[in-house]
Amino acid sequence: MPLILAAEHWQAWLSAPAAQVASLIRPYAAAELQLWPVSSRVGKTSEDDPALLVALPGDEQR
Repeated sequence: MPLILAAEHWQAWLSAPAAQVASLIRPYAAAELQLWPVSSRVGKTSEDDPALLVALPGDEQR
């Protein structure tokens, strides 16, 4: 799973010693995330176009 950091923590993450930024490694608030079903093409490294981010028809974003 990728690490998601708030913008105010980017500089510390990139420049501070690991011991000082270890506290930034924590679950991201689910209420802050959006998710929606996408095409199975997303998992293929040969695919690369903007349509990969489009929600499948009939499904709402959550």
